[in-house]
Amino acid sequence: MIKGIWRKAADGTYKAEALVADIPITWAFSQFNPVNPKIRDKRICDFGFLRENTTHFQPSLYFYPNNFTGYVGKNDSVRFGIAINAENFTSKNMLVIEVSWDGTWNTDLDKMERHLVIKEVEASNLEN
Repeated sequence: MIKGIWRKAADGTYKAEALVADIPITWAFSQFNPVNPKIRDKRICDFGFLRENTTHFQPSLYFYPNNFTGYVGKNDSVRFGIAINAENFTSKNMLVIEVSWDGTWNTDLDKMERHLVIKEVEASNLEN
């Protein structure tokens, strides 16, 4: 579940965005998997995607609220707070993933990884 979104401000800090509710991220092959699987089952999450000729990176969600602010556009950087919510478990700590994109598309994956950067950051650095 996405439990928080922070967008990079002009001064380089990250500011919290309004999030009405936790938003479930899709599981790989979501049509065959429940939204909240049992924690003992090994699952792979589809975090997000970037399509050629689009203007933004998009998290893979089951639904997109009308006021969703988690798209990552050209020269943008967004942090996502993610927590596990399973049938028999809820994580106490968030995994924070930062997605930055310079707006460049390249079919060469080695070059593309320089334009779209996805990395884990410490939860203590959310507002930095």
